[in-house]
Parts: sequence; structure tokens; C-alpha cells
Amino acid sequence: MVKQGNEEALALMIDKYRPLIAKKISKFNFGRDYEDSFQEATLLLYKSIMKFEERFNKSFTRYFENNLENHFISKIRKLKSYRKFVVNKFPMICELHVDESSKQYYGEQEILDVIKEFSQLEKEVFRLRYIEEKTPVETAEIVGCDVKRVYNAMDRIRHKLKIHLDI
Repeated sequence: MVKQGNEEALALMIDKYRPLIAKKISKFNFGRDYEDSFQEATLLLYKSIMKFEERFNKSFTRYFENNLENHFISKIRKLKSYRKFVVNKFPMICELHVDESSKQYYGEQEILDVIKEFSQLEKEVFRLRYIEEKTPVETAEIVGCDVKRVYNAMDRIRHKLKIHLDI
């Protein structure tokens, strides 16, 4: 009946699934944003009703519950991503002056000590890729190996730099 535009049927469905929606909001700790989360869930309920097909032999309750959980999981991921952005970038966005005194700079000897740990291929890739700023394809041609091998060497270089320089 909802698919045919009956608003009373939609209101009945919202009332029927209100406890399930409340339970999921509580499960995902959206209590502070209860009204917004409830409204999102009712919109999702409507969309689920419109897309539901009985031929897949699945109950509507399970179908809607899965959709609701997936929606809330996506919402949490977006919030975490936004929080990482705010924590990492917000001071730089808001301040006119960025304090660089906390940055750590490495001396030539420290970098040379790390480079001693590199294999011959890694030294060559480091020189071509990072000092002469060649592309991975150009580096592979000069060294005489596959591009994949250059990428692997670059990964090992980054890993060794992280370990030895605490980057």
C-alpha cells in the first residue's frame, strides 16, 4: 500500500518499526543525534519499502534491518574520517601562523646512516626517484628492471626511513 502512495500505511510502518529504529540508534550510540538519526532511518524505511521485492524470499524486517545497519556503519565511517580531518588539519586551517618548532629535522649524517642500510637497488632507486625526481617508469628504464620492482623498492625505502628516523 505504501508503494501505491498510501500515507496511512507509511505511518503504520513507521510506528511498527519505531522500536527497531530506536534499538539500532542506541546500538550505534547516536543518542545525542536521536532526532536526526530517527529521521534518516524513516527515510531509509521508505526507500527500503519502495525497493523491496518479495521474490528474493527474504522478510522485509531483515531487509530493512540490514539496510539500517549498513547506513549507520557508513555514517560512523564518515564521522571518523571527518574527525581525523579536523584533528589533523583544523589547526592549520584556522591559524594564520603555523608553529613549525615541533617538527623534527634530520641532519645529513642521520640520513646517510639510513641510506647505508639500503640495498644497491634501493640506493639507486632513492637517488633517481627522490633526489633526481624521476618517475617510476623512468627509474625502471634507467635501472633496467620492472616498474613493479621499483615500486617495491620505494615501499622498502619508506619503511626503512620510518623505522630509523621515527617518521
